Amino acid sequence: MTNYLAKRAGQMVLTLFLIVTLTFFLVQAQPGDYATFYALNPDLPAEVRAQIKESFGLDKPLWEQYLIHMKNTFTGNFGVSFGHFPRPVIEVLAERLPRTAVLFLTATAASFYIGFFLGKAIAWRRGGVLEYAATISGATLFTAFTPAFGLMMIWIFAFKLGWLPWRGRFPISDTWRWTSSGT
Repeated sequence: MTNYLAKRAGQMVLTLFLIVTLTFFLVQAQPGDYATFYALNPDLPAEVRAQIKESFGLDKPLWEQYLIHMKNTFTGNFGVSFGHFPRPVIEVLAERLPRTAVLFLTATAASFYIGFFLGKAIAWRRGGVLEYAATISGATLFTAFTPAFGLMMIWIFAFKLGWLPWRGRFPISDTWRWTSSGT
């Protein structure tokens, strides 16, 4: 059992390493760089643009950027948030973790109990309408594009039916507010 757990842990570490590496090189392969986000202002002088690139480490060779990226990833230094500048990413993640945990745990418990009781009902009445409806629904939901399906469910249950709140469950910090433009 210990060998199996060690092997699985090694596979997980290798997979994480490969995902982080692939993500780094995919981001680097796109045209431009992510410092351009801040340097889009045409009134910025060239020395300010160079200073921005230096602050993000984009003036270093690719191999050095990769090593810095790997060190920062595995030490939990995720840098500064682009969307909530100048807040650290870890602070933004910690702020949103309670909402994510509530949503995840609620969805997991609901799906378990719905699946359990539906499975029991189908087992007692094989070949009936319930079995066919559950099979078709399950296959459809399994293959649905999750973000689009989630937005559709928010639209149906929050906006059209009014059964669920669409915001305001947990307090949001003063640095970010939902506005009519969505930003």
